[in-house]
Amino acid sequence: MRGRVSRFYIIVDPAYLSEAYELSSGDVLEGRILDLEFEGRKYDVFRGREIHFILYHLIVDYLFITKVDWCELREYGLVKKGFIISVRLEKAIKDGVEIPLYTKRDVEI
Repeated sequence: MRGRVSRFYIIVDPAYLSEAYELSSGDVLEGRILDLEFEGRKYDVFRGREIHFILYHLIVDYLFITKVDWCELREYGLVKKGFIISVRLEKAIKDGVEIPLYTKRDVEI
């Protein structure tokens, strides 16, 4: 996992991800960027862009941004901790099998 990830991550309660979908460390998650902000500046260029994470489960779920995606963020100067990113996780990939995440989240109840 070490060569595939950046040092930037999102923390998620495992009840919403690894426990709910039986995911393990090393599984890949794909999603879309909803919003990205750094030092008070919004980066609309990233809105809607696909992003990939590698899951590392400890007590919480750490979603490490892949190095490939981080290289794009780096080119905009987002190299320090402290940027705020909102994402919509869409699927996990476990052992080569795609697992849709929260498929009914937009359905009105």
